[in-house]
Amino acid sequence: MLLSKRHVEPRVLLIEDAEETRELSRLALESQAC
Repeated sequence: MLLSKRHVEPRVLLIEDAEETRELSRLALESQAC
């Protein structure tokens, strides 16, 4: 139980980080286009 829980959390964090990075890069592109 503990091992699988510890194994899953980092993957979830990575997915959230990827979405945040994509949003930030999109915002940067939009600000450059203006």
